[in-house]
Amino acid sequence: MADNYLEKKMEEFKAMPGKGVASRSFKGNATLSKLVEKNIQYKEFNNKIIVRESHLNELAAFAKNYENFQCKICLEQGEIEKIVNSIKNSKPNLLNFNNEDTLPRAFIILGKIVNSGNINSNSGIISEDFVNSGIILQTILLRATEMGLNGTYTVLENNAALAQEMSLDFFPIAAIAIGKGKA
Repeated sequence: MADNYLEKKMEEFKAMPGKGVASRSFKGNATLSKLVEKNIQYKEFNNKIIVRESHLNELAAFAKNYENFQCKICLEQGEIEKIVNSIKNSKPNLLNFNNEDTLPRAFIILGKIVNSGNINSNSGIISEDFVNSGIILQTILLRATEMGLNGTYTVLENNAALAQEMSLDFFPIAAIAIGKGKA
């Protein structure tokens, strides 16, 4: 499995204090703490580690828990170039654009289906949607960390242009870069 997942889980299990199920009841909290600690925004990615479509599909599935949110997974070079060009001036933007070799090669675009059907405006977006998108972003990043991957996100500022360029049928809110972070 990717990045010795089972070996790491066994080491975590062996390192747990006490014996029996009752003494392990805090395992979830300890795991969440470790995930949060490791869940940092990476500027560069090690592209020798390949992110697969199945990884992105699993991560994108978290958006399905929220009504009218949708994700588009992007692995094709042409799509990646469009996203990278679109996010260069977005804030926050933590990617290092000076070294193309360390730019991510996998993205998830998170967006909202707007009721008006007009993806050229954010008229269908309400403040609750930004809260929900934040929850989705954090959940995706934590799960990526649990999978042995990393990520960083950029809130999209030129939403309508990216939606049109990529023929999206939803209003894009954020681009999430997924890969193995380079320390």
